[in-house]
Amino acid sequence: MSKHDVRSGFHELTRQDTACCMKEQAEEWLSHCVEDDEFSSSASLHSIDLGKRIATNVYIGCLDMYAAFAIFLYYLCTFETFVVFFNTVVATTAYYYVNDMNASPYIFNYNLSWTLVTFAIISPIIMQTQQAYNRRESALLLIAECKALMVNFYMAHRQWIKPEKQALVPPALINRSKLIVRGIMYELCEMLSLPTITRGRHRFTSHGINESMAQQEKELLLRTRIAVGLRHLHGQVRELKCHGLTEGEASRLYQYLWMINSRVLSLVNIKMYRTPQATRSFTKVFVHILPFF
Repeated sequence: MSKHDVRSGFHELTRQDTACCMKEQAEEWLSHCVEDDEFSSSASLHSIDLGKRIATNVYIGCLDMYAAFAIFLYYLCTFETFVVFFNTVVATTAYYYVNDMNASPYIFNYNLSWTLVTFAIISPIIMQTQQAYNRRESALLLIAECKALMVNFYMAHRQWIKPEKQALVPPALINRSKLIVRGIMYELCEMLSLPTITRGRHRFTSHGINESMAQQEKELLLRTRIAVGLRHLHGQVRELKCHGLTEGEASRLYQYLWMINSRVLSLVNIKMYRTPQATRSFTKVFVHILPFF
């Protein structure tokens, strides 16, 4: 079977269930998918319009360049960036003119060791960047595992019970599990999207401490909601056992809940415990000081 035949058959097989989940948008989306497949299959038989392809590549390249400059200006042009740039320009210019005004051209000469630069700036920045990417990859993996476990937990309500007993499961029980599962994921997303409160200002300034306290109250509320939601999921397993779920399957669901809880706590730790403040402050101080040497 060709790729087009496989996808068309899969769309027909899942059309009804997908339409129930996505309402009216599913039918339109699926029809577009089939049309796109037919168009791509027929288009592959024709020659490629070289001029149109070049124009498209130029247009996309311009968009990528614009996006790169926009991201650079939005995320990298901060107050600290301008302070470091100002210190560098002022220090270099001042030393140049001061040396011209003095008889000895070496009055401000300083033999700066590159070992110091490597130890004070380059190595900490490399370490912090590597840790940031490691945290990102770990967090993405944990989020994907949480979603997979939640989906499997929900599917247990619809597929794990024997067919002759599945009809006896109240629809309200299934809908309640779906509501709890989605609610936990939404609350987790909300908590992970909160601003960070692990900067130095959150420990040594009154404004930062107040900001941290307000943030901690909201975070505690979200974590409490997630914990209560997990407790309700345990109750859902108990209800399923009354409607035909076997002990082995219930044990597996309890294991899923433990794994979900473990991954939620791991995500919270990644969110809260970031780059050590001593290393961050050490690098920041030397970035501001070294231009004058």
